[in-house]
Amino acid sequence: MKGDVIVSVNRDRNFAVNVDWIDRELNGGEKFNDAEKLCVKQSVNMLLQTAGKENWDDEGALPIVPETVKIAEKLVDFFPAFIDSPDISASPQGEIDFDWVASKEVMLTVAGLFP
Repeated sequence: MKGDVIVSVNRDRNFAVNVDWIDRELNGGEKFNDAEKLCVKQSVNMLLQTAGKENWDDEGALPIVPETVKIAEKLVDFFPAFIDSPDISASPQGEIDFDWVASKEVMLTVAGLFP
């Protein structure tokens, strides 16, 4: 599934979305402004320092690798301007998660499954 992302809605419903599809759907639409993109990308890049080695959580977590960071940074370019900046975190599976939480009942997570 290289190049796909898993979209999880409310943690119990998942579906795969191809990054090329996201590009086609958002092509020409208004995107994050440059300052917001840079801030989110810097946060993604910091994950290499905090989660870029095996067992970074002392519980056997897989590391975030540079290729995952590059793909996540590309994905940020497709975020539409009308959404808020996501919470960004590393998962124990070596993924980078983007989370948007509207309420206890409404949450959207985009998690990368690469390389």
